[in-house]
Amino acid sequence: MNELSPYLRKLLLEHDCAIIPDFGGFVMQRHAARHATSDQQMLPPSKTVGFNALLRTEDGLLAHEVCKSRHISYAQAADFVQQCVRDMKRDLMRRSEEHTSELQSHYS
Repeated sequence: MNELSPYLRKLLLEHDCAIIPDFGGFVMQRHAARHATSDQQMLPPSKTVGFNALLRTEDGLLAHEVCKSRHISYAQAADFVQQCVRDMKRDLMRRSEEHTSELQSHYS
């Protein structure tokens, strides 16, 4: 994810959603300014980021951002994104296996 982070950050500044193909999407939720009743303070508008694993379909925005930023072809950018996704999935699987192994040894 670290290699895709700068591109995702830029996309989320410009769009409400950034999809990592075959992985999931980050969705911006906007919150209006509000009045905090506890201390009589006015809170400014804000945004929070959520993750939806069901948003997996390639929309082209991430590869296009990589293409522009790295000055490479769209095909090369799409390959880069795919490799990053494979790396992220591999790392998640490894961490999951390590965590499972730790839990099994702890409760055995």
